[in-house]
Amino acid sequence: MSEQAIPAPTAAPPQTSAVPLCNMIVGLLIITQFPVMFGMISGEQTIWLLPWILCAYPMIIICVVKMFRDGAMMDATINGVLSVVLMGQNAISAAIWLAYSSQGTAVPPEVLGGMALINGVAFLAGACILLPFSYLLFKGNKIAGVCVACAGIGFLSLFPTYWGIANLGLVAGIGLTILGVFLLIPAGVLLLFPQKPAE
Repeated sequence: MSEQAIPAPTAAPPQTSAVPLCNMIVGLLIITQFPVMFGMISGEQTIWLLPWILCAYPMIIICVVKMFRDGAMMDATINGVLSVVLMGQNAISAAIWLAYSSQGTAVPPEVLGGMALINGVAFLAGACILLPFSYLLFKGNKIAGVCVACAGIGFLSLFPTYWGIANLGLVAGIGLTILGVFLLIPAGVLLLFPQKPAE
């Protein structure tokens, strides 16, 4: 009876994650909207968000699906509820501006008034999602928790701003910019120095 060669153990394949890619994309899109958040451009000029968001949007969805499949429930939930919905909403909003601009007409005040009321409530709901998540993140990663809390405060500030109660747009812009920078830098570090899979 001939002896069969026992195959040598092979190294485990490198662990892959969609989190760094999704964080980079969302961080990039947040920084791209810097002129919008700080009131540097008009509503019509937000049309130029469309190329950026529409290119990134399918990849964000792919990342979220992979996160769910990998069991990264917190990352998948935050990006699914906020990144996918928020970026999609921004793209459609820019498309509405494009539709009116292409006809040479301004957006009616009634439409703008309804948009402000709806957006205000939506961002309030977003803050109610982000702030509890920031508390959970803070337990494991204090920097991540603080940065997500800044975004939550930014969302919360958009509610009175859209509703005309108080102009806190600057607070919102600063909070979201902090999150955008936070998403970009750690994502690059994770790609340069990936975590080794547990043995």
